[in-house]
Amino acid sequence: MRAALLSIFLATLVALAALFGITASTALASGATWTQQTAAGQRGWEEVVSSADGEKLAAVPFADADGNADYFYTSTDGGVTWTQQTGSGQHFWNSIASSADGTHLIANACDADDCSTGANIYTSTDGGVTWTQRTVPLEVWGAVTSSADGEKLAISAQCGVECSGGGNGDIYTSTDGGATWTQRTAAGARQWFGLASSADGTKLAAADANNGAGGYIYTSTDGGMTWATSTAAGAREWSSISSSADGTKLAAVDAGSGAGGDIYTSTDGGATWTDQTAAGTRNWLSITSSADGIKLAADIGDAPGDIYTSSDGGDTWTDQTAAGTQFWGGITSSADGSKVAAAEAFDATCSNPGYIWTATLSPTLTTSAASSVFPTGATLNGSIDEVGNGTSTTEGFVYGADTAYGATTTESGSFGTGSFTAGIAPLTCNTTYHYAAYATNGYLGYGNDQTFTTSACPSSSGGGMVVGSGPLAPSPFFFNYKPPVFQIIYPDGHVVYPATSFAAHPASTASSSASYTFTQNRKLNDSGPDILTLQQFLNTHGFQVASSGPGSPGSESDYFGAKTYQALVKFQQANNLPATGYFGPLTRALVNSQDR
Repeated sequence: MRAALLSIFLATLVALAALFGITASTALASGATWTQQTAAGQRGWEEVVSSADGEKLAAVPFADADGNADYFYTSTDGGVTWTQQTGSGQHFWNSIASSADGTHLIANACDADDCSTGANIYTSTDGGVTWTQRTVPLEVWGAVTSSADGEKLAISAQCGVECSGGGNGDIYTSTDGGATWTQRTAAGARQWFGLASSADGTKLAAADANNGAGGYIYTSTDGGMTWATSTAAGAREWSSISSSADGTKLAAVDAGSGAGGDIYTSTDGGATWTDQTAAGTRNWLSITSSADGIKLAADIGDAPGDIYTSSDGGDTWTDQTAAGTQFWGGITSSADGSKVAAAEAFDATCSNPGYIWTATLSPTLTTSAASSVFPTGATLNGSIDEVGNGTSTTEGFVYGADTAYGATTTESGSFGTGSFTAGIAPLTCNTTYHYAAYATNGYLGYGNDQTFTTSACPSSSGGGMVVGSGPLAPSPFFFNYKPPVFQIIYPDGHVVYPATSFAAHPASTASSSASYTFTQNRKLNDSGPDILTLQQFLNTHGFQVASSGPGSPGSESDYFGAKTYQALVKFQQANNLPATGYFGPLTRALVNSQDR
């Protein structure tokens, strides 16, 4: 947002050229996949801002590809398509800010490419279609910021009418959407390069570059009436600052022309600061923050550089190499920090215009139709389609009576792209449930909402199996007659013929059913230590496997025999589950959820 003006003071332009001929997204490298949004055109982009949901973007170029004044541009689909807002007029734009819903915008622009005649303030209340030029003193306005509702605004100037003539700038605020303005003299006249606001507009933070000699960060908790000097971060060449929605978490970048500077964060409104050395010492230009102040994104503009993101408040950083090494302008993110957009500007020679780039850092998911829906349970299905910033550490589903959900399944591990399922029980029969897949890789992503309705409440316990003899036996007087064999036919057509007597299997060591979590599907004739634990559960919950011998209390075994099968069927019948005798996702979910 300050790229062209920085060249006046620091002899460097913050911008960069796009690589000619590239039209689509690049391959996945470190971090997420980035998309070069060519529909916006190749320009000397200065700044881009986002609505809270990341769908509405607004971007301003300092100039078009030929160096001429240009229009304001907006997108309502996350940057895929763009509208040239001719109602804005053609100007040399410096910076913009947006309300949470993306409808209220504020921008400042010069009418001369060197801003020798100062800059004007413009506001829009219809997403950039129409604009009003506001009456404020003529200064070279740099940063602008807005409350979430777009009514409380603040603007800061880098210098007086002519930067080349020296003189510092002022801070002004408005509480009526820009209709009237108040000069905040308590902040002092300085070379303001960064400005940020809390969601309610009462807490402000401003960064002073002090002509490259090093200035301080200043904070206000009363809408700009009084200001405190935050010296704890030191006197530096501050170029940008961002704020959480409540104003307590701040992040600022030091341009540090020449040797470069660091990123600094505060969790107490600017009283104390942490030098986030993990981000590295670089020529930082711009920084943006999620609403909770935990997700950060910063870019480099004093020389070709990369975009870096953090999902832990600045402790660790990811180099978003897929975006390429560019002369970056401004950077922005959605309220949850998962969607990021960056402006690519002119290079240091004021040539080679760039593009708007976007990325989704959270995993992208699809919620699929539920399966195995019964009166008191179902299997939920989903998939991770794109990993985003990296593999996910948790995946699962949220579900409930409405889209507030309320219940959650969680599986921990390392998850790339692919499908996953979860059985949920017990549910209420003949009831509609909403559900959505989710996964997190430091950024939380959700799939689409889906619904299913549990089956009608049963009047009696059901089957889903055939238990009895095999094919109809002939008369015992027939030649080669064999007695009927007991068989079980599972719903998938699989037939199991259990033995009529069993040798006792040696007892296996297994966790007590009180702490054990069942994860495997089990059926007749299976063996394993978890079967011993299942028998313990059945014996202690009123579904005794055997009264004596193998399977009886205290003599549980690791073999899934006919008696275990029969006890499990009784448990399923008592809990309105499909009485299949199959220890699958639905039954496991219910057993795992019960007090043991």
